[in-house]
Amino acid sequence: MTVFKTDDGDFDVSKMSLQNQHIFVLAQKLVTDIKSLSDDIESKKAALEWFKAQLGTECNDDTRIKYDRARDADGKFVADDPSTPDVNEAYVQRDQED
Repeated sequence: MTVFKTDDGDFDVSKMSLQNQHIFVLAQKLVTDIKSLSDDIESKKAALEWFKAQLGTECNDDTRIKYDRARDADGKFVADDPSTPDVNEAYVQRDQED
């Protein structure tokens, strides 16, 4: 007997209509798929943390990028352009000699 467990009780799927039995099977497949995806995500999170820890060993003042406020030709601060979300024009990378 296949049991559909809910907060309202347990129900015998074999006594349901064929359409709802089919829906139950599809729902169980989704539950299995979600569990598999969840396990995959947890595995990838652990791998990412390991990679970050490895990279962290070289995150120091020698590899840190330093930024200065950007200025225009008149020496005034340049504002960030919000239409370019991947770039912040208000800051420029400082020469690494500093």
